[in-house]
Amino acid sequence: MRILVIGDSITRGTQGVGYVPRLARGHPQWQLENAGVNGEPLQSIGRRLLQRLAAAPTAYDAVVCEAGYNDLLLPTFAERGFWFRQALGQMRRQGHEPLADAAAFEQAYAQLLTAARALSPVPVVLATLGCLGENLTGGLNAPRRAYNAAIRRVAARHGCLLADAEAAFDAALPAPPPAVEFQSSFVGLAFADKLLCALGRADALSRQRGLHLTIDGGHLNSRGAELFAQAVEAPLLTLAAQRQLA
Repeated sequence: MRILVIGDSITRGTQGVGYVPRLARGHPQWQLENAGVNGEPLQSIGRRLLQRLAAAPTAYDAVVCEAGYNDLLLPTFAERGFWFRQALGQMRRQGHEPLADAAAFEQAYAQLLTAARALSPVPVVLATLGCLGENLTGGLNAPRRAYNAAIRRVAARHGCLLADAEAAFDAALPAPPPAVEFQSSFVGLAFADKLLCALGRADALSRQRGLHLTIDGGHLNSRGAELFAQAVEAPLLTLAAQRQLA
């Protein structure tokens, strides 16, 4: 089965631990193409998806689309200090504009799927968002639920399968939440964490910060990557069985 996995840094997997390599190890017969790009919000991911489908409408047996983390995260950069504001400005100058709210996100996702279906008959799997901070009662996890509800509605209306990372993460994160919510510095987010992850230190970083599924509240550690891979695997196995694909 030829599968395009498109998304942001969660899919790219260089910040933290990647879930796509876990899918590949579990299913060596699958041809997985990782098209994750760090920092991108939905509309940027969507443009790349449409370009690929326009260029090769029958190149894939399935598409997995993971998007939405940066639509929630990027606007918070405006309140997190000088370098975060500079990064936000640079992203916007490059055309990476986060959507304003869950309603705009839902509308844009629906438009993307309509455009994708016009280009290609390939089945699409939509992934919900795992967590944004490991305290599920605060921070960005309340708006995350609204965005995930939008993803579920769009998937149902457009006949997409669902990779339910939200359900897996919400069930796995312990209660009560951590006493202090970890928040990465700009240097950590942009440089240090990526270097440590490249050196195989993602899980050590997670333990040091008292985290369970992530290295920084969003990017995955090994356990988080395993949960995300399982969430994506389930609809792909359903699709493979329906279409009698390996």
